[in-house]
Amino acid sequence: AAPPPDAPCGLARTEVWLPPGVWYEVHTGSLLKRAAPQTTTLGVHLLDVPTYAVGGSVVPRRPLFSSTGEVAVSPGLAGEAYAAVEWTLYPGAAAGSGSMYEDDGETYAYLRDDSATSTLVFAMGGGTSPTLDVNITVAVSAGGAAALPRTRTHSLRLPNTPPPTRVLFNGAPLGKSRFGGPASWHYDGDDVAVVVTLPPSRTTDPARVVATFEPHPPAGLEGLKGLLAASRRAKAALNLRRMAPGEHSSHLDPLGAPLAYVASAPDLLASAAGSPAFAATVAKARLRYAAAAKEIGNLAANVTKDADKLRAMYASEILEAARAGIAPQQVQVERVRARTGRPSWVTA
Repeated sequence: AAPPPDAPCGLARTEVWLPPGVWYEVHTGSLLKRAAPQTTTLGVHLLDVPTYAVGGSVVPRRPLFSSTGEVAVSPGLAGEAYAAVEWTLYPGAAAGSGSMYEDDGETYAYLRDDSATSTLVFAMGGGTSPTLDVNITVAVSAGGAAALPRTRTHSLRLPNTPPPTRVLFNGAPLGKSRFGGPASWHYDGDDVAVVVTLPPSRTTDPARVVATFEPHPPAGLEGLKGLLAASRRAKAALNLRRMAPGEHSSHLDPLGAPLAYVASAPDLLASAAGSPAFAATVAKARLRYAAAAKEIGNLAANVTKDADKLRAMYASEILEAARAGIAPQQVQVERVRARTGRPSWVTA
């Protein structure tokens, strides 16, 4: 059960306790550094679940779809071998590792140690050209190979990471693909992450990936994921009543429809990845977000129609909460229609 949401924006107040260390906030892309245990009150959208990963941790998962867009798994079928594995390397540390244990998922053969363990180790080097070095190895017991598929496709997900200038797989270059696919890398603008998909190879073969980056990466990637998500939600809310400024005629909006720009920024980031336009797109998205939050706040303050005001307040508070990281305090100031009893809300 979720805590009751604040009206009208639907943000649920919840307290999150984090121990000391560096934590990656999965639903916003923010990196939190704690010198001591700390409890924070968050305003969380009901579509989000506050989830935190230790900086430098490596988490493998089984993707629902293959790199070609086909259904990759049958959910709930424990005996189905993993033909594809995606490893997420969370930011916050210069080195880290993670492992994945497998057995046949059906019998007691694991009691005879018939199993396999895949391990990923990474290290980030500095210098004039920062380099990420990733190694994947598989340790198989005498009977553990029966639990493994003959071939497997590995992919690496790198949140809060700028596009690489070069990617090598076992010494061979991998090129950029706009929409991803085997033996390529692409940029996931929604997740603000580089995704490297390796070519299928024998499951027990080791793999090494070396990615090189610009010496001066663009600023502003941290936390951008949460702003992009908030923009899409705010725009969708306003579109229900055709209220998004400049949505249909951006030239009529004196600010140039900043909300529409930020909501479309994930596609712009994916397209600009690997070019000088990427850093400019990141900077522009953040500037436009600030302009959008101000514009929608003014819209909420000035609109008079009851239903439109509530919708505008919903969008405004989503934008403000994502920018501040907490839900704004809200007070009920009037009953705009005593006949219906529907309240109007403003931020304090």
